[in-house]
Amino acid sequence: MLGKWLILGLVGAAIGYLTNVIAIKLLFRPLEPTGLFKIQGLIPKRKAEIARSVGETVAMELVHVEEIMEDFIETMDKEAFKRQVGEKIARALTQKLIFVPESIVRQYVDQFIRDRGDDLINDIGEKVVSEAIHKVDISKIVEEKIMAFELEKMEAIVLGIAKRELRYIEIMGGILGLLIGLAQGFIILKM
Repeated sequence: MLGKWLILGLVGAAIGYLTNVIAIKLLFRPLEPTGLFKIQGLIPKRKAEIARSVGETVAMELVHVEEIMEDFIETMDKEAFKRQVGEKIARALTQKLIFVPESIVRQYVDQFIRDRGDDLINDIGEKVVSEAIHKVDISKIVEEKIMAFELEKMEAIVLGIAKRELRYIEIMGGILGLLIGLAQGFIILKM
């Protein structure tokens, strides 16, 4: 009697464990629709939906173009930028105004950059931020990156990150199956 009860418990444990192992495999496998019923893993089947959802979440909750651009402008070396702009303007004017000595052009440009350089950087920065906000679509970028991701690589990453948790789910399936099998055996044997 005890042997039958233990066998039912062990069968339940095996069923619970194997069911969870198969369920975890079915998250990614099969990668392509196969068989008569076109069975496909959950993540491959809903990859586009997952990509869109992750893209929207990243854009709304995590990454904002405005913050990135403002941080970029705030941390850039403004003096080096003003120097480069001054050099380019002076070079361009020297080539166009060949009758004006280069030293006078450079002096005029240097004075202009000293007087108005910060205002120019702020104006350009505001325009760049505004343009980026309207043209850069973080959601779409993330969605496209996820869609371009190979499913095998995505599977390896997810399984690598969640290995311990997925193993826990498999073991818990076995434990729950064991308990259910033992309870079932107890009920059957008491009848």
